[in-house]
Amino acid sequence: MKKFKEDLRRVKGFTLIELMIVVAIIAILAAIAYPSYQQYVKRTKRVEAQAYLVELAHKLESYKLVNKSFSGLEISDIGSAAFPLTGTPTYTIELTDRNNVSFITGASPNEQTWLLKAIPTGSQADDGDLTLNNTEEKCWYKNAAYATGPCYSWTDK
Repeated sequence: MKKFKEDLRRVKGFTLIELMIVVAIIAILAAIAYPSYQQYVKRTKRVEAQAYLVELAHKLESYKLVNKSFSGLEISDIGSAAFPLTGTPTYTIELTDRNNVSFITGASPNEQTWLLKAIPTGSQADDGDLTLNNTEEKCWYKNAAYATGPCYSWTDK
């Protein structure tokens, strides 16, 4: 029995209080870091959507060179109406002329202009619409829908 007590005295370990302090510190750090991480993820998805809009703009110009007009054009002719192309969509892509008239409605859209809109959905829903038009004007309507708020640069945070 005497040897057992001596062995117990030599055992080093953590007390419950020490362990709880470490857990509390980790919880505080996580509470601070998680919101920053969420903002980083949103910003990354927004930048990816912006790159996709630029890619679609290049395809639009190629389409116009071949077909001489945008008449009858649908978003599916140049790309996907949902972004990203795989996984859960975070943006819905719309294509209209600058007056917000669809090329396929026959409502005589201006066949020389176009407007691409990326409308956030799902986890991006409160991030605001992105637009790109034929004059290369790039707008981000922070926390608002297209044309209901001020136009911010795509590089704003």
